[in-house]
Amino acid sequence: MRKKADRNVNLNSNRNIPDEDHWSAMFSGYVSRDYPISVLYCEPDNMFTGRQRLHWHKEYEIDYVRTGSCTYNIGGNTVTLNAGSALLISGGHPHQCISEDHATILSLMFAPDFIFGESSVSDSSMISMKYRAPLSSDRFKYLIYEENDKEIEIIDKTITTALEKKYGYELLTKGLLCELWLNAVLKNSEFIPDKNYENSLIDEQRTKSACDFITYNFTKALSLEEIAESIPVSKSECCRCFKRVTGMTPFEYLNLERVTRAAYLLQHPDIFSGNIQDLAKECGFNDPSYFNKIFRKITNETPSFFKDSIRKNHRDALSPFGIPM
Repeated sequence: MRKKADRNVNLNSNRNIPDEDHWSAMFSGYVSRDYPISVLYCEPDNMFTGRQRLHWHKEYEIDYVRTGSCTYNIGGNTVTLNAGSALLISGGHPHQCISEDHATILSLMFAPDFIFGESSVSDSSMISMKYRAPLSSDRFKYLIYEENDKEIEIIDKTITTALEKKYGYELLTKGLLCELWLNAVLKNSEFIPDKNYENSLIDEQRTKSACDFITYNFTKALSLEEIAESIPVSKSECCRCFKRVTGMTPFEYLNLERVTRAAYLLQHPDIFSGNIQDLAKECGFNDPSYFNKIFRKITNETPSFFKDSIRKNHRDALSPFGIPM
C-alpha cells in the first residue's frame, strides 16, 4: 500500500491555508449564522482566467441563468444551461462554470441547516431521515430546472425575497426553500445511478484530496509521484481521475493555484511588495521567465500588466463565487 505524503508543511503566516471546509470558510464571510443564505452575481467571462474557478463547499447552490448560456463541470459531469434555466448543486461536489454566450448568473447559496436545524445533520428523526437524507447522500449531485418548470418561479421569488429583505423575509425564504427541497426529493426518487456512478464518487474524493494537497504545497517543487502518493494511487490513475473531474491535469491545476496566488499578492501590496522575481519564487516558480510565460498563458496578461490594470478595472479578490448582492 502506498504511504500518504506528509502534509505538515511550514508555510508563511500571510498565506491563506485551506482546511477541509476551505471554500465554505471563504463563503462564510458573506452570510450570518442566523441567516445562512446569500445571493451572488456572477459573470464567468469577467472572472479571473475568464471562468469560474473549480471549488466545492458544504453549502447547496442554486444557479439561475439570466442571460446567455454556460457549461458546468460537476464532478466530471457536463451540464449546459441556457437563459431561464437553473441548476441545484449538492454540497461537497467540485464544480466550475464556463460561459458559452456572455452568461450572467444569480447564485443562491444556502445551508440545509437553515431548513432542518443543525441537530438534524446526524439525528435519526423522521423529518431528517425522510426528507434531508435523500439529498444529503454523495449519490445526489445536481438537478436541472428548465425554463418552464414550476421551480423556476419559486427560485425567482426566493432570490427576490432574500434581496428585498422586507419584514418576515427569513420565514418566507425558509418556506420557499422547503418547497424547493421537497420537489427535489420527489424528483430525486426517480434517479437511478448508472453502473459507473460509484467510480465517479471515488474519483471525486481522490481529486478533492489531491487538490487540497496541491493547495497546501504549491510553493514546493512538487512531482506527479508526490501528488499521486498523497491520495494514494498510481501516477496514471491520478492523472485519469484528475482530468475527468476537473478537465485539467494535476500540473495544470498546480500552475493555476500558483498564478492565482500571484494575482492575489499583486492585488495586495500591503502583504507583498517584492519584485516579479521575488513573486515568482514566493509562488513556487524557480524561473521568473517561466513564471511570466505561465501567468500570461492563464490570464492573457503579463504579471506587470496585470498589476497596472488592477486599479483601473477594480478587480475583486478572486472570489470563485461572484459578487455579493
